[in-house]
Amino acid sequence: MQEKVKPGEELEISWTSNLEGYSSYDVMVSYDRGAHFHKAGSTRDARYALHVDEDFTGSVIVQIVNRRADGSKVSSLLTREATVRIGDKQDL
Repeated sequence: MQEKVKPGEELEISWTSNLEGYSSYDVMVSYDRGAHFHKAGSTRDARYALHVDEDFTGSVIVQIVNRRADGSKVSSLLTREATVRIGDKQDL
């Protein structure tokens, strides 16, 4: 995953998974340091492009949730690599 992104750009998110029997992945994002996560979208691929608003600056934490066909979920760990800085166009 990218470490820095400019406002208005796409944040390219990709991951690897060795879990079997999955249905899809939910891409969850937090704009408040992990206090709350919101679903940005779902995908069957191990990648997702998240559009960053033109006027947003700060940090985004990304968590991938594996949704299995039986309804069970497995969430990715929240590591340092899960945080992406969104900066002013002049800063990056």
